[in-house]
Amino acid sequence: MIEFEQVEQLLQSRFGGRIRNGSHTEDGSGCLIEIANAAIGAAWSDNPTLWPDLRPINDAFTSDSERTRVLWPVLRAYWHWSEWGAARQRQIIERVIILTVQRIIAELPGLPPDVAQRCREATTLSAAGAAAGAARAAGAAEAAEAAEVESEWQANRLRELFDPFKKKGGSK
Repeated sequence: MIEFEQVEQLLQSRFGGRIRNGSHTEDGSGCLIEIANAAIGAAWSDNPTLWPDLRPINDAFTSDSERTRVLWPVLRAYWHWSEWGAARQRQIIERVIILTVQRIIAELPGLPPDVAQRCREATTLSAAGAAAGAARAAGAAEAAEAAEVESEWQANRLRELFDPFKKKGGSK
């Protein structure tokens, strides 16, 4: 595999120093994976061939300059991913999952404090999975409660609109 410095040169010369969101044709624009695939001489594609799938992260940014600033070091860190053994890859994946639960899911707005704390304290893959499940359940419960309140409001509104005794001139 080529050295990362050559990939950096390609980013500057062919892609204007910017990583873009979405999928592209070979027109001088590319997402992180398209640029990486171009660097190794693979067919033009945004499907990851030698790296973890970073497309959802790539497409989460609204600014190309911010996307490039944040994701370029990630590609550098994972450049030799395909050469790592399965145990090392699994270890990295598990660590990313645990840190995501501890640092991102735990901070979701509206999360009950006990669930947020459970997320922050997760140190194993199984604890992180259980905490994420609790966060999901709490979110589903919150959404269900909001839907119930909304449907009750809608039902009351319909009753008000269609109650024959509340029409002008009507009496109870």
